[in-house]
Amino acid sequence: MLNTEDKSSANLQALEFLRSIQPFSRMSETDLAWVAERLETKKYASGDVILSPKDEAERLFFVASGLVRMEAIGKAVVEEKRLLAELAEGECFPIEALHEQRPVFSIFRADGDVGCYTLNGDHFVELVAISQIFREFCENRAAAFLDSSRRIYHTHFARRGEDAAFLAARLGSLKCRMPQTCRSDDTIKTAIAKLDESHEGALVVIDDGNTPVGVFTVHDLLRRVLLKEGSLDQPLRDVMSPGLVALPPDADGYEAALAMAQYGVQQILIVEHGRLIGAVTERDLFSLQRVALSQLSSRIRQANGIQALQLLTGEIYVLAGNLMSQGLAAGPLMRIISSLNDHLTHRIIELEVLAYDAPLPRFSWIAVGSEGRHEQTLYTDQDNGIIFDPADLDIETARALLLPLAVKINNALDECGFPLCKGGVMASNPLWCLSLAEWREKFTSWLDRPEPEAILNATIFFDFRSIYGDAELSRKLSDWLMAAAPKCDRFFHNFVAQALQRTPPIGFFRDFVVEQKGTHADTLDLKLYGGTLFVDAARILSLKSGVAHSNTAQRITGSAEALRISRAEADAWVEAFHFIQLLRLRRQYELIEQGEEPHNRINPDELNDLDRKVLLEALRQARKLQKSLEVRFGQGARF
Repeated sequence: MLNTEDKSSANLQALEFLRSIQPFSRMSETDLAWVAERLETKKYASGDVILSPKDEAERLFFVASGLVRMEAIGKAVVEEKRLLAELAEGECFPIEALHEQRPVFSIFRADGDVGCYTLNGDHFVELVAISQIFREFCENRAAAFLDSSRRIYHTHFARRGEDAAFLAARLGSLKCRMPQTCRSDDTIKTAIAKLDESHEGALVVIDDGNTPVGVFTVHDLLRRVLLKEGSLDQPLRDVMSPGLVALPPDADGYEAALAMAQYGVQQILIVEHGRLIGAVTERDLFSLQRVALSQLSSRIRQANGIQALQLLTGEIYVLAGNLMSQGLAAGPLMRIISSLNDHLTHRIIELEVLAYDAPLPRFSWIAVGSEGRHEQTLYTDQDNGIIFDPADLDIETARALLLPLAVKINNALDECGFPLCKGGVMASNPLWCLSLAEWREKFTSWLDRPEPEAILNATIFFDFRSIYGDAELSRKLSDWLMAAAPKCDRFFHNFVAQALQRTPPIGFFRDFVVEQKGTHADTLDLKLYGGTLFVDAARILSLKSGVAHSNTAQRITGSAEALRISRAEADAWVEAFHFIQLLRLRRQYELIEQGEEPHNRINPDELNDLDRKVLLEALRQARKLQKSLEVRFGQGARF
């Protein structure tokens, strides 16, 4: 038993130790003293197991000296895949398990002689309650780990580090050139001389304040001047094209790449406070590879038939693989894939409408499901519908005019590599070719009578956006839904219950829970038991908070402030979702390259160390998100 003098000395040593580590170095002296008085010391010999899943997580450990190994568990884990992390002096564990009141999922083993300070679980709970600094540290810890792991992951897997850096960098930090410019009151003759001198095909047209107002291209010269026998002394403002695509300097390379895909341009202007300060091109972003985002986008929009579009669908796969190899994150990658698929769908509809010989009512072709969320991967079927305005026609007549067109469009999409939906969720199905009033009635029936089938339909059709036609019809339906849904408490209880039925495939006594037998033995489904967990939760958060986004990441971040979710927690959920989606994309691309049918299943034991580590943390984040959902909206919660 320590005497008073020894105890005082031990407390001082503990106090000095706490002052040297985060987050305690930022705490008040009163809180530090409170913690120091309650710390106990433990010693471990090399190889000793300090904590394992068979033990309850009842204490917080601080590594005071030595090194602690964090090891994976599970029968099939080979030795080189066991090490998940090394905890050095000043680090603590298992914060996540204590904070979430769950067992640990790893083995913590002494690597050499180790000395630890420990704080028992009751005192841990008290400290969380009395110290905001410590509470925020616990909440942010998982987010920080996931972000760090994500950065390591991209560094490890991006084969072209320079290109990955350009994609992640802010546009204002890149050494971007200033594009060739002319003033709007300059003559066409002056512009031609500049085009000839610069050997470029376009000039940016600016006003007296250096604000870009248009672009003048060789195409403009031919179409608007020479073919019309116009005067070369005309000012540029009379013949320039007004369309410009610009981003601010704090936008990053990912956003520029996405804009190139969406608008089919090879150059993005950088504009600060209305003034042109530079431009970024595809060559700037993809210096080591001919990615040709804008060219592919333009070729899709100009394709003259289904056969041409079939070939371009294959190029989307190739492009996705190139972007993955350059370190493009999952969020922008899915947006680019979805954007190019949008262009392809839009062009198919254009071609079929042009060939259709019957008058058509005003309509909007909507994408639902993953395409509706801008989250398409390389393996997806069709999910779509039609919203129409019958105007002077009766509803059945209007529907009869649209359904044959929808059949042609769905079949053309099938020919281009987007299989017909086995569940019939397509515009050619009369159930999903509805007037605006009928869609409202359909949604109302699901909200008022949330039976299992209604809940299933809601998970598909509440993620919609317009691809072609009158987008105002889609916007009106979205506005109506965002106003109606938050008032339906019974629907939300059932919606939440359905979202919580499927749980992350991680367990108490091994890291991953996989299928035990059958054709899918030893694998887990990254879509059903990974990405979908985030998608379902984000949909609920957005409907309850009134955030009118269909994209999962935007729903989570947009709902955070309204629902008082910490930014760090929301960011961790988004990062976890994007990592799982990136694993899906990689797996699908590998299978396509091998000539196999793509799918969403992986064997965790075939993953490398880093993938296993980050996937496990991502699935833990899914569980945290579900727990938050249950507390906020589950059975017994008051809205």
